[in-house]
Amino acid sequence: MTKIIEGDLILEKDKVFDEELEVHGSILGKDGIRYDLKVNGNIIAKDINVRDISARNLDAGNITAQDIIAWDITAWNIIACNITAGNIDAFDITAKNITARNLDAGNITAQDIAAWDITAGNIIAMDIVTRNIDALDITAKNITARNLDAVNITAWNIDAASFILCEKLEQEPGSTLKAKKVINNRSSYKQSAIDNSQFIKQKQEKCDACGQVLRGKKPDKLSEKLK
Repeated sequence: MTKIIEGDLILEKDKVFDEELEVHGSILGKDGIRYDLKVNGNIIAKDINVRDISARNLDAGNITAQDIIAWDITAWNIIACNITAGNIDAFDITAKNITARNLDAGNITAQDIAAWDITAGNIIAMDIVTRNIDALDITAKNITARNLDAVNITAWNIDAASFILCEKLEQEPGSTLKAKKVINNRSSYKQSAIDNSQFIKQKQEKCDACGQVLRGKKPDKLSEKLK
């Protein structure tokens, strides 16, 4: 069952909905006060500005909250203190801590990012712990990953189990770099298919899994949802 609200939903206190919530306007707190919103289903809204959000799926233009807990989040902009989700599909994400299985965004700015896969245009973070990173630019203090694929990487400590593929790698003096193989020329791996066959296979599988999302560009699925 879906509860449909025409116009804005103005919260005057903490609210719990036992059904899916579809708001044809924005979800806001009265007089600018932020309240908690828990929905035992999905949330569809234009903009969400609350204190804490707990829902199965979030689909909104802009989300501003202290804590966001959801399985899937689709949004244009997400600003939060803590984000915990299964999948995040957004253009811009600004948060203190992000924990997710999959991150797909144009720009990610956070203190800590712990994720299974990250696909983004730009990543700026204090610490990044992930399995795979596919990004245009990465700036971080510490990076721990299985595979790194980026144009520019700037970091203090890098620990990659398999490969680092980039065109420019910058490290501070005294920093550490751990990787089985570093490829500083992006085109070189294409010319060395035999030596890098395992990496190419992993790369292709990852691309197929994310639907050929291009680095640094807004995901097609997001732009379609927010039209």
